[in-house]
Amino acid sequence: CDGEQLPLPDEHPARAVYVIAGTVGLHGRGFGAGTLVAVAPGLCTLSALSRAHVVLLGGQPLAEPRHMRWNFVASSVDLLDRAEADWRAGRFPRIPHDPGAPIPMP
Repeated sequence: CDGEQLPLPDEHPARAVYVIAGTVGLHGRGFGAGTLVAVAPGLCTLSALSRAHVVLLGGQPLAEPRHMRWNFVASSVDLLDRAEADWRAGRFPRIPHDPGAPIPMP
C-alpha cells in the first residue's frame, strides 16, 4: 500500500530489490517497475511511493568476478563467446508458446 515502509534485513552482504510493479523509494530516490536496485550493506527502509510489488534478494557474494555482454552473464569471457555464437546460430531452445522471432543480438 502507498506509504507503507519495510525495513530491509541486513543479514546478507549482497542484497537487491527488484520492483515488479509500482514505485518504491530507497535512500531518497524513487525506483519504478522493472528496476533492479543493488542495496548497500547496513540498515535501510524501503518505502512504497505507490502500491507496489517487489522481490527481495540476498545472499553471499560470488567468489569470482562475472562478465556481462548483452543479456549474457558468465564467469569467463570464453563462456560469453560461446553463448554469443550459440545465440547467433539459433542453438538456444525456443520459449514454449512464444510466437515472436528471437531478438537479434546487437
